[in-house]
Amino acid sequence: MTPSEIKAALAQLGGYANKRLGQHFLIDKNVLKTIVDTADIKRGDRVLEIGPGLGVLTRALVERGAEVIAIEQDRRFVEFLDSRLRENDIHVVQGDAAAV
Repeated sequence: MTPSEIKAALAQLGGYANKRLGQHFLIDKNVLKTIVDTADIKRGDRVLEIGPGLGVLTRALVERGAEVIAIEQDRRFVEFLDSRLRENDIHVVQGDAAAV
């Protein structure tokens, strides 16, 4: 997602990041590529993602062939992910990852 797409999505969801939950958004495609390359994801790998937010990393992991189980505490983002990422390889769970 571009910075403008992230701003638009946040505006749709209430217009702010919840700093109490440590919400930050990945916008640099080079950093995204470095993360996914370093993780050495292969088709069929299962990945647990804590705090997927808008799903930028989630989508990149699935494109590499991973099955992603994403735990998101913020209900706004759970609904956003459910409406945008309907691939069979993404399972979004609402909850606090420390308590799940």
